[in-house]
Amino acid sequence: MSPTAPPEGRRGLGPVMILFRIIGVLALTVLTLTTVVSVAWRYFLDDPIFGVEDVSSISLAVFVAAAVATAAWERSHIAVDLVTNMMSPPLQRLAAFIAALVGLGTVGLACYALISKGSCGQACGQFTANLSIPHMPFYFFFAAAFAFYALLLALDLIGALRPAGPSDESAL
Repeated sequence: MSPTAPPEGRRGLGPVMILFRIIGVLALTVLTLTTVVSVAWRYFLDDPIFGVEDVSSISLAVFVAAAVATAAWERSHIAVDLVTNMMSPPLQRLAAFIAALVGLGTVGLACYALISKGSCGQACGQFTANLSIPHMPFYFFFAAAFAFYALLLALDLIGALRPAGPSDESAL
């Protein structure tokens, strides 16, 4: 799937995807620079930088959340179609619909759990060990990535309900 040409129904979500990608690239840049500086500092000065683990783990978490949204946008998930390839096209659409419905439920539950866990905040001791960076905004960023994924799955489900035309070989 080309990131420049979203499928029908997703066109309005392009700016959101661009924002996830920018945040992901920035997080990966911070992670890379943090690692390079930390290794050089330890090698040349024989002294670790205090809190570098916190910055690295937080930037990695942000990168992974952005990667979840990107993978959902590009449909980069792994699919094994051993059984569905032997089905008729209507049964393939039904199987894809059921799989997307189960995926939507799973992603929605994960989103709910992230919001629930993130809402507790520092009262539950959710902050990094050295620099005391609160986990709450990062839980919410993960929840936003999963909510974006859920929205894309919902749009796919709506698309799967439309009758297949001659040019539409695969609804999902």
